[in-house]
Amino acid sequence: MAVAREPKKITGKKVLIWMIAFFGVIIAVNSVFMFFAINTWPGLTTEDSYKKGVNFNQTLEAAARQSALGWLSKVEIGDGTDTDKAVIIRMTGQANTPLSGLVVTASVERAVGTHNTQIISMSETSPGVYSGIFKAPMQGRWIAEIRAAGPNNTSYRMKHQVMITP
Repeated sequence: MAVAREPKKITGKKVLIWMIAFFGVIIAVNSVFMFFAINTWPGLTTEDSYKKGVNFNQTLEAAARQSALGWLSKVEIGDGTDTDKAVIIRMTGQANTPLSGLVVTASVERAVGTHNTQIISMSETSPGVYSGIFKAPMQGRWIAEIRAAGPNNTSYRMKHQVMITP
């Protein structure tokens, strides 16, 4: 025959311990989330956001003018040393013809921030192919912003993502 046990009593001390444990777990988990959110976010910001918003129509007009040119750019990272890398830009026009005689510059920066930004002067090595050297202190994803100026005040601007590998 089974012996009936007395039910356990719920005392104020047990309730306090359970409440402290419950809220302690919640606070601990939230603290871990806050730590990783604060320490892993790259802090992306936009400077002059108000001016960019006011000038948005001019940005759209410039994009339409650039699209009408029919210019395209392709960025490659060539071989080099561990830190010096070759940047090769291929500029083509309508019907995939090489664009020669442009003044081309490249601004290369890390994708996670604006530190380590480098401006590279490019020189034309063959028709439509421009190259330059930059120091890549780190591997990973970089953003290359290409600017090209041609005859009759034509201008071109495009951003490309490139990977720097060993």
